[in-house]
Amino acid sequence: MKRGNGEGTVYYNENRKRFEGKLLYLDPLTQQKKRVSFTSIYSAKEVLNQIKDFKKKLDQGMLHLDEKITLEKWLSYWLENYKKNEIRVKTYERYNLDIKKHIIPYIGHVQLQSLTTDLVQRYLVTLLNHGGEAKLGLSPRTVNGDRRLLIQAMEDAVDLGYLVRNCARKTKPMRTHRTNFMVLSHEMAARLVKVAKDYNYPTWIVIVLALGTGMRLAEIFGLSWSCIDMEKEKLVVVQSAIKTDKGTVLQQDLKTMSSRREIPLPKFVMDDLKEYKAWQERTIPTMTEYHDQGFVVTNSKGNIMHPATFSYHVFKQILLVRAGIPQKFRFHDLRHTHATWLLEAGVNVKVVSERLGHANIRITLDTYAHVLKTMQNEAIAALNKIYEENANNKKVEEDTEDTHSLISHGKSDITDATVIEDVDSKETTHKD
Repeated sequence: MKRGNGEGTVYYNENRKRFEGKLLYLDPLTQQKKRVSFTSIYSAKEVLNQIKDFKKKLDQGMLHLDEKITLEKWLSYWLENYKKNEIRVKTYERYNLDIKKHIIPYIGHVQLQSLTTDLVQRYLVTLLNHGGEAKLGLSPRTVNGDRRLLIQAMEDAVDLGYLVRNCARKTKPMRTHRTNFMVLSHEMAARLVKVAKDYNYPTWIVIVLALGTGMRLAEIFGLSWSCIDMEKEKLVVVQSAIKTDKGTVLQQDLKTMSSRREIPLPKFVMDDLKEYKAWQERTIPTMTEYHDQGFVVTNSKGNIMHPATFSYHVFKQILLVRAGIPQKFRFHDLRHTHATWLLEAGVNVKVVSERLGHANIRITLDTYAHVLKTMQNEAIAALNKIYEENANNKKVEEDTEDTHSLISHGKSDITDATVIEDVDSKETTHKD
């Protein structure tokens, strides 16, 4: 029984005593035409239902996986159809690069259904020891990132019925070491601010904002004047500037929900912002190619500045050198400096966490645990002070009780003059 184009063909096989059907379709993974067969010993209608069900799953993305499909083809299909529309642009580009550079060259050829936990674990160890273009190995954090990507991709394959189990989930992550960061002293920070202002005004305000708010560089470059309330002395973070394959663009989908936040501004930041704005208002009219888009920090044409270019070429190569600060100091360490100064000053860690836009306070506690440990001496001193004050108060109370007891028994050491003065005082009051 022949049917319309794309509906399949159903017939009765006399030799095998069964109804059979065939369907020609385009495999969404390989983009090749393939033929699939269906059978039933009961009726042609059952075969037609099987074909209909297959086409429905195909249209919904529930594709029929060929046993020979490779991990490379699955990852490409998964990234474009299941992840691209739910992750940020920068995350998509990182996933795409990791798949092409870190996964496909090593195990991309392996059939998806042939992957095992042991094979994936050995692949991860290989990445750690010999990964990268120079074959010198990748960092544990990078390897663990690739592991998480694989777990996600294979978990979706399991949920969709393409795999029975996720073998990547049972692999072990690489041991990581906490990344050390540097914190500027107040004197070094002042020197950096001066050097930045001598270089140019936009660079100066970037450093001031980083030290005074703890904002990320991308958040500073995405900051517009409309997000700063000069009267209430605060700003709101609603977007960030990111580098993509299409250039530097604004991204309103921030790192976490907590990244969208309100930051009260200290007086020195407010004063510097007012000075900077006055400079900008004097300067912009003289720049013929400048297109004012309302950003606080821009390049000479009024466009968003490139965070990575500023961080490396301006901050590291110029500012740090002129300020006499080691070049291993990163721009992000200004954010750590801001947080450390606040914690050392006794500011509540929850307040610090909110200023930084951390997803939860645990991140702040884990990141600055060493700072909090150094504050133990201050905590002990505070406890000692509380105890001493309580002890002194108790002693005063005891002395007072003893005095009252002596008076009640006529054994007070209080002088007669004091008693007379008290009586005189009472008599005077009574007369008035």
